[in-house]
This record gives sequence, C-alpha cells and structure tokens, in this order.
Amino acid sequence: MKEWTIRADGGGDRIGGSNYIEKDVCIDYGAIQDNKRISYPPMAREEIPLFILSHDHLDHCGGVPIFAREHPESKILMTQTTYEGMLLQLRDSLKIMSVTAKNRTRRGLNPEQVVFDYRDVERLANRVEFVKNTDWFEPIPGYKMSFRSAGHKPGAVMILMVCPDGTRVIHACDVSLDDQALVKGASVPSDFLEPDIMVVESTYGDREIPDRHKEESKLIKIAKTVFKRGGKVVMPHFGSTMGNVAFPVAKAGLATYIDGMGRDFLSMYQNTKPWCGEDKPFSLKDFPSLSFVNGGSPKGDMLVREELIQQKGPVVIVSTSGMLEGGPSVFYTEELIEDRRNASVVPGYQASGTQGRKMVQLQRGDQISFVHQDKFGEEKTVTKKILADVIQVKLSGHSGGDKMAKWIAQINPKKVVTVHGEPSSHEGLKERTHRLSKNISFFSAKNGQTLEFAF
Repeated sequence: MKEWTIRADGGGDRIGGSNYIEKDVCIDYGAIQDNKRISYPPMAREEIPLFILSHDHLDHCGGVPIFAREHPESKILMTQTTYEGMLLQLRDSLKIMSVTAKNRTRRGLNPEQVVFDYRDVERLANRVEFVKNTDWFEPIPGYKMSFRSAGHKPGAVMILMVCPDGTRVIHACDVSLDDQALVKGASVPSDFLEPDIMVVESTYGDREIPDRHKEESKLIKIAKTVFKRGGKVVMPHFGSTMGNVAFPVAKAGLATYIDGMGRDFLSMYQNTKPWCGEDKPFSLKDFPSLSFVNGGSPKGDMLVREELIQQKGPVVIVSTSGMLEGGPSVFYTEELIEDRRNASVVPGYQASGTQGRKMVQLQRGDQISFVHQDKFGEEKTVTKKILADVIQVKLSGHSGGDKMAKWIAQINPKKVVTVHGEPSSHEGLKERTHRLSKNISFFSAKNGQTLEFAF
C-alpha cells in the first residue's frame, strides 16, 4: 500500500505564508502580510530532510532564513534564479525592518522583534544547492524528482516527485499557463501523466482572467491615449515581474522608466543563465525606449524622480511597490494623481486593505491618503484628490479557473489537493474541473490540517 500526507501550515485556504509539509519534504516558507504587519506560519518541529523553494515571491520565500535556522538538517534546493531573487527580497526586507525599527525608536516606541538578521540570510545562502535543469535526480535517498517551469515567473518551478513507496506527486505552487514577456507558460508534463496526487494553487479558481495578449494591447492603447494629451502613466507593480508589464509598453516605442526593485531583478535576469528553456533570455539593449531611474544613490534617485515628474514630455513609470504600500510608486502616485491628463494603471493583484485596492475602488474626485516616509525618514500622511484616470488591467502571473481546470484534466491525477486560495476559489476550481472530468477527487487544504491518503 502507498501512503502520502500533506499539511498546509500556511497558504492553504488563504493566500499568504505558503508552507507545505509532505512527508520528508517541505515546500516554501513564506511571509504573511496583514494590516502592515508581517508574521509567519507555525514552525514544523519534525525533522525534514529536504526543503524546496518554488519561487522567490515573499509569500513563499519571506521566512526561509527562519526555517533554515530551525532546521539545520534540511537539504535546501531551488533554481539559481530563485536563489538570486530570494536574496534580493530578503535583503530588502531587512532594510525595511531596520528603518522601521529606527523610526519606532525615534517616536519612543519599542521596536518590533526582528525574527531574522543578515547572518541568518548569509548562512542560508551558503547552504543552498541549485537545480540546474529539468533532468530527473535523487535529492535525498529514495526520492526521485524533476523540476519543471511553472510559468509564473523566471525561476519558478513545479515539482514532479516519486516517493520511496512509488507514490507519484506533482506540486504546482503558483502557475501561469500563458506566455509572458519573461517566461513561457507552463506546459503539461507529458512524461508524468496520471499521477496519484496533484497539489495545485487555486488563486483564481472561481473566476476567469482576460486574455493576456488583449490586456497588453489595452495597456498600450491606454498609454498612447495619455501620451496624446501630454500626460504621464504610473504603474505600480512587483519588482520580480516588472518586465512582464514594462517590456510590452517599451516594445511599442513608448518612453518607459523602471524604478524600485524592478531594476535589480531585470539586471539579475539578464545576467543569470536561464535554468530551463521556458525562461526567456533578453537584453535590455533590445528596448531602446526603456530606461532605469538611476541617480547613483538614494538621494540621486530622488532627484531623477522629481525631474521625471517635472519634465514636459509624456512617460510611463513602472515602479514598486505593486500595492502602493511603499516604494517609489507612492511618490509618483502622490505627484501625478491630481492631474486629469495623467493615469494610474494598476496591472496586478491588489490585496484587501492595501492602498492599491482602495484606489481602484474609489471614484474620480474622491480623496485618498498615503502614509509614507519622507526624505528625512519621518512618517507623513499625504492626502490627495483622485483626478487622474485610475484603470485596472489584468496582467496576472496566475491563470484563471477554466484554463487551470483544462490543464488539470489533461494531466489527469487521481486526486487533487487545492491550496493557495480562498475557500470559494478552491470550490470553483473543483467545479470547473469536474465539468471536464468527474473521476478526479478533490480535497481542499485548510491551514493547520493534515490530509492523509492511501492508494
């Protein structure tokens, strides 16, 4: 008899803090971001021979230094692209923690507890082993594995696994089936059909996402309209996938600037050898209308930003943070939102309670307030009236429910465990898949609950 278990300590029936324990294997240990506070899933106390990081988004990698510190016995695997991106994210998180602690101390408040530091990050970095291709290998005794592109972002993987008792498992954390500027969509693993188990994200399981090519065309059309009236476009987006929204606009010949961590990620992608054929190599020289905001220092960057705002010509500015919770995008939005010639285009997911979500829900003429740090490190509240166009486009790194259901049906697993979504998304993906194949059994992973299977 074959047996298999999974426990989602995070990222089960909600998005955030992805952490999946499957027998001897742990996949991801991410951060949970709620109401401007960061927490982490409960720490697994059993011995775990193997840890795998699927990709470098903070809700999957944000707590890996903590996991590595608590589990010195674990072998740690990821692609080099994910490794480089994880270090960018973690070091940036430490900078933010440091600034936040100083500001709290300045205001007479106790700084929040620091759960990991630079030493933890460097120790983690020294333990990582790279998966360099899609070949099958044996990372720990008895387990055979192959990593395949998840299509979500460069370096992101889904894991094909044969356990010691022969149980065949696919774990697909975050998935896109559509081609993007930086990576091709995930394919059906033709050498691993009809597995016993498929663990799969359900982010948009209960809804559809517009065709990506049409949304990119819509984005370009919006930018051209703003350019004709002499305005500027600001696009808040996520650093690690900024090229997916900036490249199509720049390819159309529109003056485009990239700011924030997007600069670091694009430089890293350009200089890191793709680990598989689905990650798309590129050269920034191929985009002559694309520029980085680069003043040589934080103070210099601020001068360039101010010049961009003041210049007469139209421009598209793509910048972190993607949900307007910090980063240069807050500065640009504050400066541009009160001019009717301008537009704020929101291409990514906006979590509940974020300033990005608030802005897309408000109407022209409404007011919105941002709390941010000024150039002296002091927190300030700035209130602005929304007069510019605020337009949401759907350029997600995930796929909608119908596409995901078709993909699952093609792979045809015996059982599916849905993760990484609200309960309605779990149910929606199940219903859509059952329209195509009623023989696949579905189980919804709830945070903290262990699911056990026998075959």
